Amino acid sequence: MEVAQQLFAAQGYPETTVDDIARAAGASRATFYLHFKSKAELMGASIDASVPMAIETYHVLDEQLAEDGPQLPSRLRGWLAEWLERWTDGAQASHATLQATMLEPEVEMHYLRLSEALVNSLVGYFDRVPAGDRATARERALVLEIMTQRIFALASRSKLPVPEDRLLDILAEFWLQVFAADHPESEGPDRLRPRPGSAE
Repeated sequence: MEVAQQLFAAQGYPETTVDDIARAAGASRATFYLHFKSKAELMGASIDASVPMAIETYHVLDEQLAEDGPQLPSRLRGWLAEWLERWTDGAQASHATLQATMLEPEVEMHYLRLSEALVNSLVGYFDRVPAGDRATARERALVLEIMTQRIFALASRSKLPVPEDRLLDILAEFWLQVFAADHPESEGPDRLRPRPGSAE
């Protein structure tokens, strides 16, 4: 799996063959098929292996959302900046994964399950949402998470025509609108704008 991820990152998912992976791992094609039915199954397993690390990142977000207050917008922006930095550090590997999701339905399902696992890990947040609103809150959070992944995939490879600082400002506003909407005690997205009579 480690060798495959290196090859996917270096030459792309479509261009990497099972023979390439087996050869680079010092194994035979037959040995590869003892472990995986296809390179798509291997990619799916790699995505599943990334879930615990990604969930830890979302646990940090869950803790930040619990500390709702005037610092939440800046905390959200900082969290998004760190998440984007991880995407940028692994930009080629992330791009290869997205290539696989477009070509392989089974890989796409693994990727969607990752997004669901991340959203479902926001246990503290959903506990604070009224029970009757949780399904809608979860849907909004899931759509936002999937949207952000696609944006980060483009931004991490300098393919987005928006400066990074501005991108983070916009995304922080989106995230605050979604997550603050379910906090009756919060002031919602208006916290991102200066109050009348206040200094900017």
